[in-house]
Amino acid sequence: MSVEEIFKKHGLKMDTKPKYSLYTYDQIINEVEQTSKDASEIIGFSPENCKIFLYHFKWNSMKLAEKFYDASTPKDFIKKNGIKYILDDTLNEDTVIVGECKVCKVIKDVAILSCSHLFCFDCWKSHARTAKEKLQDSDVLPYLTCDFEGCKAPIPETFTLQLFRDPETYHFYQHMIIQSFIQSNPFYKWCPNKANDCNLAVKIDSSKVEEITCECGFTYCFNCDDLPHSRFPCILIKEWKNKSYSREDMYAKSHFLGCVYDFRQESIKLKNEFQELSILEKMNDESMEFSKIAIKFLHNFRQRSLYFYAYCFFLENEQIFTNFQSNLRILLNTATTLLEETFLTTASTLMIKGSQTIVTNPKVLKVMPFSEDKQMEVLEILLKIQTQLEAQLKSFYEDDWKFKNKEIEQAMLECKY
Repeated sequence: MSVEEIFKKHGLKMDTKPKYSLYTYDQIINEVEQTSKDASEIIGFSPENCKIFLYHFKWNSMKLAEKFYDASTPKDFIKKNGIKYILDDTLNEDTVIVGECKVCKVIKDVAILSCSHLFCFDCWKSHARTAKEKLQDSDVLPYLTCDFEGCKAPIPETFTLQLFRDPETYHFYQHMIIQSFIQSNPFYKWCPNKANDCNLAVKIDSSKVEEITCECGFTYCFNCDDLPHSRFPCILIKEWKNKSYSREDMYAKSHFLGCVYDFRQESIKLKNEFQELSILEKMNDESMEFSKIAIKFLHNFRQRSLYFYAYCFFLENEQIFTNFQSNLRILLNTATTLLEETFLTTASTLMIKGSQTIVTNPKVLKVMPFSEDKQMEVLEILLKIQTQLEAQLKSFYEDDWKFKNKEIEQAMLECKY
């Protein structure tokens, strides 16, 4: 029997397969291009024009197709959906006529746009460079638009990129396209972990996905970027962190915050100890694998308990859950102690050299395998914590509680359905 099966057999519910996917920057570029090509095959417009249509419909291909086929003609589709201009897909450096440039007023080779305004290529290059900072104000992000007064006709991406030879400017416009895709699409988001300069994006399968764990190790709520708080509304966390309270409320909050702070610091400490030790041991070792899964459960339980405290704080009668808080704290601390007794490490420096791990300046390094009795003890405590959390969550949603904050009360009602 595998270690995971041991946990499942004892009733501990393992995480199901995440309903989201992580993407690198290059993979997002491919997503943009493929989405545009797919839309082009459906409605018959060029991929370039489809990018603008998709942006208009927040990159929802289904909605774009629905609106397109609801219209009697392509022109009717453009008119009904407020799309002022479409791109002139034939525009490039070879498509020129001789005429007077609208900017410098010199008669020379000029490019003609879908809006019929004429500009020479020198003026186009000058306009494109100075327009970088203003690009966010464009009606059809991420495209450069016509420079003539009051005209916002979009310029094809291919033509814009042909104006430049330096990689920096090219990547700027490419990045703007990627940003529009992520920011306009409700199913995509950049990882909010700025501390590690993470540049991964996530795509969720449905609007019901809330908790995300990135490859960088950062875990967050997809909707508000805060710590995950599954089954609790974002407004609860927002009010918990930002609201100003009276002196009496601050006294009550200090009690809750003390518990929350202790729980969080203990979770971080235990997680860090495990990360250090995991470098020294092979992860296929049964004791180490058991520790890994047990800590994952405990960390998850502690995280969930943080928002139970926030929930209790906003109740009109928060004393209802005094016993719940006390019992839960005892169980969580007992589980933590059991795991810490099994492995302790405070090695200050770990250095990887080739295939070897060298411990420099070690202070304490103690590893003890889990006995079968110790495993059972940990499993029983984790199951008790899980049972108590589920029972409390059920009570939260099945009973009609009164809150100090009516917005939170309304949000909790909406979460029930």
